[in-house]
Amino acid sequence: MNPKLRPYLQPTFVVCVIILAVAALGMDVSLQLTRAFLVKIPIELRKSFELLDIGKLAPYSKLSQTQLDPAMVEELGTSDYLILELEDTQASANSPTRYCRLFMTYYSKADRVPHVPEECYLGAGFVPAESMTVNLHLSHEAEDRDLSIRCLNFERSGLASMRATEKTAVLYFFRVNGHYANDRNEARTILGSNILGKHSFFSKVEWSYYGKMGTATLQPDQEQIVQASEKLISRLLPLLETAHWPDWETINDKKDNRQEGVAEVTK
Repeated sequence: MNPKLRPYLQPTFVVCVIILAVAALGMDVSLQLTRAFLVKIPIELRKSFELLDIGKLAPYSKLSQTQLDPAMVEELGTSDYLILELEDTQASANSPTRYCRLFMTYYSKADRVPHVPEECYLGAGFVPAESMTVNLHLSHEAEDRDLSIRCLNFERSGLASMRATEKTAVLYFFRVNGHYANDRNEARTILGSNILGKHSFFSKVEWSYYGKMGTATLQPDQEQIVQASEKLISRLLPLLETAHWPDWETINDKKDNRQEGVAEVTK
């Protein structure tokens, strides 16, 4: 035996080498598995928001639809969006909730921070005056349930507005991995709890109301906002759940859900 090799064949040295090799292999597998759980595979909408069946929102009708320019779409971070101007044809002509701006977004791979109106409206010169949780009681085809949403009151004054003080209320909620959240922190918590799943998604539904009386714009009070929102969301939510958002229960019923996610990343 070569005398130079003798120190490397000592039992203590051999055991240390084996331990280090096993540890290195285990770390590599652990990193691969961790990456498999953290890097999500995109899951698309069942049907594009562009194909929303407006007829099922009656008595709401579509007045207009807005398309964003490429730069704004890039800033938004998704091409899955829908911006509509709706009219409640049952509301009186001077009702402050006769008209509704609806803005929906969907992220098939939840790898970014959700946009919220608290930040978006600041760029338009508005400042937040109040933020509150509002519970809507929804009723659709004999099915009743409650939904917690976020209601933000904004104000704008000075040179940014032609009036002394302009007020507007914006409402929103998130659909996150089959659950609902009424603010960004709650949405993040739901996303963060899905460590072992291969998919993650979130969608935001945002809306606001206004009315018209001649050239004046009317803003609703809190009671009018709640009543109008219960009417609108009672119609919109079942449509999104059954025709557009992914069926989270079906996705997670697959027994090989996690194994597929690991194989997709580690192969």
